[in-house]
Amino acid sequence: MALFSSDHNIETIALLIKELKHYIQLKGESLQLSMVSKLSVLLSTLVLCILFLMFGSIIVLFLSYTLAEAIASWSGVPAIGYACIVLLYLLISLLIYSKRHTWIQVPISNFLANLFLKNDENTPNHEADE
Repeated sequence: MALFSSDHNIETIALLIKELKHYIQLKGESLQLSMVSKLSVLLSTLVLCILFLMFGSIIVLFLSYTLAEAIASWSGVPAIGYACIVLLYLLISLLIYSKRHTWIQVPISNFLANLFLKNDENTPNHEADE
């Protein structure tokens, strides 16, 4: 009698294939939900950063104008006040450019790596099963 000749073995293999298809479907749905969750965190962080950038820019603009006017009233020449602010912005820009890797690239890379590459808290650790 051959191993695959009985009806019971054929039914067992058919049930196993059905369960395997269901498992693959559930894994796909789990992956979709995980990606939606991670993309929503990424987009909400992006929107928050844009809002902070907008409001921060407005605040810096008014503070710069105030400082330029204060320097102009102190020196008596408005051009000196505005030139000082331009020089300040130039120095800040050079500092940010020189530190761009440490201050911008590394934190963004770390954020994205932690967001997309870490295990979810609700995902079981398969290494513990072995």
